Amino acid sequence: MKALTHIISLFILVAILSCSKNEEPWTPGQENKLVSFDDLKVGDKFQYSLFVGESYFDAGNHNFEYKDDYLNIEVVEKIPNGFRVKEWIDQSSNMFSSSENYYYKDMDTVYLNNWILKNDKIVVEPIIEEYLYSHLFIDGYKTIELPLNRFNGEEVEITSWKTDKGFSESNSDFFVTNFKLFEFTYPHLNVVVRDEPMAADGNGNTYIYSREAGFVRAVTYSAWTGKGLGWDRVK
Repeated sequence: MKALTHIISLFILVAILSCSKNEEPWTPGQENKLVSFDDLKVGDKFQYSLFVGESYFDAGNHNFEYKDDYLNIEVVEKIPNGFRVKEWIDQSSNMFSSSENYYYKDMDTVYLNNWILKNDKIVVEPIIEEYLYSHLFIDGYKTIELPLNRFNGEEVEITSWKTDKGFSESNSDFFVTNFKLFEFTYPHLNVVVRDEPMAADGNGNTYIYSREAGFVRAVTYSAWTGKGLGWDRVK
C-alpha cells in the first residue's frame, strides 16, 4: 500500500511539472524554430505579435509599433494534402483592454482554415465559407496561394515593416536574405507583394515566408490611409 502511495505521488508530481512547463510565460526574443511546411504535424503551435505601421506610401517614414497583442496558431487536424489550422487572439493581448480601436477584426473569434500543399504552393483556404476569414491574413480573399519555390530574382531589404522598393500599385515577387526578427535570423525568405488592388482603392498585402520557415510576416495596408496592420512571427 505504501509503495502504491509513492507511485501515485510520483504521477501527480510529473503531472504538475508538465503543466508548469506548458504554462511558462513566453516573451519575444526567445530563439525561433524553423518548421517547414513539409514537416507540419498536429500539435504544432506558432505565435505572432501584432504591429501597426505608418505611411506605406512614404519611403522615408519607417515608423511602426508592436501593440503587445499575440496571435496563437495551432495545427489541429490532418486532412488530405494538408492540415486544418486554428487561430485565436491570446487573452493576454492589449487589445482586450485598450481604449484604442486599432484592430478591426473580431478579436474574440476563433478561425479555422485549411493549409494545403498543392502544386508546389501553400494554399490557405476556408473550410466552408466562400471567403477566407483569418487573423493572420487580415485582408479576406477566397483563397491565398503562395509559391513555395525559392525566389532568386530581385533581392530587397526590409526596413522596419516594409520593403525598400516603395509603392508601385503592382504585384511583385522578391527575396530577402539574413532577415532578423526578434533576435532570430532567417537565411532566405520569399517576399510576395500584392499591391495591384490598391490601384482601385483596395488593400495591399505583403507576405514573407519560405518552405523551410513557414509564415514569418503577413501585413495588410490601406490605399486610403497608408496604415498597415500585420503579424510578425515570434515563435
